[in-house]
Amino acid sequence: MTVGDPSSGDPTSTSPRLISLSPLPLTPIPSDISHPSVPLQSVKESSWGDAPLLDKNLNNYATWSQHVVRILRLSSGLDLYLDGSLPVPNPQLEPCAHRHWRINNAAIQAFLVMKCAPSEHSFLEKCDTAEEIWKILRQRHIHQGPMS
Repeated sequence: MTVGDPSSGDPTSTSPRLISLSPLPLTPIPSDISHPSVPLQSVKESSWGDAPLLDKNLNNYATWSQHVVRILRLSSGLDLYLDGSLPVPNPQLEPCAHRHWRINNAAIQAFLVMKCAPSEHSFLEKCDTAEEIWKILRQRHIHQGPMS
């Protein structure tokens, strides 16, 4: 339906009508191939050292989360995936950047799960992004202890 279209119903009606516009086809940004907005990164797992895994029984979330953020920050800004401040690129406009984002996100997800005690794993199974895992872990651990 369009405004002023005689087939749009009652001509005396004063309710606004939407103007239909056909969507323009989306074409990839040419620079996506040579210079994608999201580079492919790797998590520097070797930086973990002898820090303990996240474990609710150890009440070690504060130090664990700081350690994770430092490692991901050293990995060229991968910490931005934890708070969602690096949005997923549009796959139609930036297919390469979108693929890199998904690969980076999956690597961070795997890293986070590997750095948690097995008792945490069942809480993380249905998470689709590193941001979701980070939020779940924070919610589970932030109010733990005598001063919660």
